[in-house]
Amino acid sequence: MLTVEECMSRADELVQEVFNAFGGAIATASPTPEFSELMNKAFRYRNVIRMADNHREHGVLGEQVATEVESARRIFAEAYVAFLKNHPSLM
Repeated sequence: MLTVEECMSRADELVQEVFNAFGGAIATASPTPEFSELMNKAFRYRNVIRMADNHREHGVLGEQVATEVESARRIFAEAYVAFLKNHPSLM
């Protein structure tokens, strides 16, 4: 079982794993509410990362954006660990 810290260090990879699983879930059935919530957190994390990349590209990456990235990463990691705990065979 992955820890929150391990998930945080692998967040980009795990977000992609969630997106891939979502594609498979859509093909076979509607996603569960729990999976939909995990997807929402994955999308939020991905959006915050893109925002940070845009700020970095323009040389305006501030502490607030860096804090948002860390927060979104932790929220996703916690949701991922909780989802795996309840649905270990889905990922």
